[in-house]
Amino acid sequence: GEIASTAAALAACEAQLPCPEAKPVDCPEPTQAFVATVQFSLNSAKIGSREKTHIYNVAEWMKANPDAKLVINGYADKKTGTSPYNEKLSERRANAVKKQLVEYGVDEDRLAIDAHGDAVQPYSENSWNRVVVFSIK
Repeated sequence: GEIASTAAALAACEAQLPCPEAKPVDCPEPTQAFVATVQFSLNSAKIGSREKTHIYNVAEWMKANPDAKLVINGYADKKTGTSPYNEKLSERRANAVKKQLVEYGVDEDRLAIDAHGDAVQPYSENSWNRVVVFSIK
């Protein structure tokens, strides 16, 4: 019993102690980043209106970061089309996204294309690989 009451008395005394002064800390400026993909329908390089929102956000990020360069990675799913066809399809998808970025005011010199066809599958779900994925150069 004595130990319990001593512990309670000690806790009550400690609660009355003044709080230590907080020292200011230099925090880095927040960085802007984006995680965006552009999804496509089967056998299509047409950008849907919903997907244009993602491209617009990337364009705004590029404008806010004038030194950044972007790689537009085009892909195609493995279960449809031949490898040569899918390579061209992924290139058409990447070029469509590049064109849209330029229309939104991004300098074409800051954009590069990388068409992967179906040789690389970023996602385990086949249909998700009908996509363009952005990466910062």
